[in-house]
Amino acid sequence: MKRLTYIITLMLIVWMPVTESRSQSHVVNTHFSVFFPVGKTVLDTAYTSNGCSLSAMLDYLSAVRRDSSLLLLNVQITGMASPEGSYETNRRLANRRAQALASWLRAHTDTELPLVLADNMGVGWSLLDTLTLDSPRLSPYTASMAHILSLDSTQVSYHRGLTIDRRVLLLRRAQGGRLWPILMRDVYPQMRMARAEVDVARVETPPTIVCPAPEPMPEPAPAAPTVAPSTADTVATTAETPCQRHIILKTNAVAWAFLISNIAIEMDVAPHWSVALPVNFSAWNYFSNSRKYRTFSLYPECRYWPSACNTGFFVGAHLGMAYYNVAFGGRYRTQDRGGHRPALGGGVSAGLRLPVSRNRRWQMELSAGVGVYSLNHDKFYNQPNGLKAYTENKTYTGIDQASLSLCYVFDFKRGRK
Repeated sequence: MKRLTYIITLMLIVWMPVTESRSQSHVVNTHFSVFFPVGKTVLDTAYTSNGCSLSAMLDYLSAVRRDSSLLLLNVQITGMASPEGSYETNRRLANRRAQALASWLRAHTDTELPLVLADNMGVGWSLLDTLTLDSPRLSPYTASMAHILSLDSTQVSYHRGLTIDRRVLLLRRAQGGRLWPILMRDVYPQMRMARAEVDVARVETPPTIVCPAPEPMPEPAPAAPTVAPSTADTVATTAETPCQRHIILKTNAVAWAFLISNIAIEMDVAPHWSVALPVNFSAWNYFSNSRKYRTFSLYPECRYWPSACNTGFFVGAHLGMAYYNVAFGGRYRTQDRGGHRPALGGGVSAGLRLPVSRNRRWQMELSAGVGVYSLNHDKFYNQPNGLKAYTENKTYTGIDQASLSLCYVFDFKRGRK
């Protein structure tokens, strides 16, 4: 009887359809954050590091979609606000910031994303606790901050029917009011944000186990060896990704001071690299025929930025070409030979570009350069229709660039497959 039972059981195992099961493991959570100016809910890609973060997120999602062994579980969007405002205002700001990020993602991805908006968005008190520990300026107030943040959230009446978390009032009054300005400057800008948390799992397909055919003997067949799943592959959470590219239009105030009209365009071509083309033109005298600086010049330049997002300090190398007709009230007027032998050369430069507006669209650039140029020009007597005195060949070495430029930044839209 026992033998018959064993044979029937073994036959059922052999003939039972074998189905492949897919198990999920190695779940990785990666988050990307974008920031907003105080009281704003419009997502500006040029504000702080938003361009880099958004570009990194799109590249990460694209890499996940291309890898058949990865499964995108969900993208949870959370909005946050700093605690200055009322309870109702902070909830509204947080929700709209989350919706702004979600809308941007939907508009810039080709496939339907499993987006999930978090519940109960508002002030990120847990984030405030973390940021407090990271700020050395707040170390003298650690004990006071820890006590206040450990209290329960209680809404109290504040002004004209508005409610506010009582912890906000305590933070304003802590340490005689010295704590609040530090929070406003160092911590709260990092809380005005929206965050996308991307959950990705590696999908593993275990090997199909084929049961051996039944044998006349009651002993069970030896189990087939199983292949241990590989854990070598993991999802990278912090990969090198290109930043948001920009096109920058600018004009040099130093050149305008000498009545030289000018404009320049610059474009990011890669992280750390950009190319620029300044154009200068002047066709006017300085209030008399014996004083003039008439020129048409081009200075194509390649720049290297230590920052991957092409901001801050830079160094560059440039070429130069300039047609010129110059006189400064002396005995001679200098003009490129025959009007068709421009100065030719090139040099190196260095400078600094920093934002001057909250949205970082308007920026100021300070730069200077030195170069070497071959000059072949005619000398004329400096008077109306003055005769040619002589021709001169020389090499100029010295400053060839000096700029204090006002810049405006445009986003450079890149197509994505």
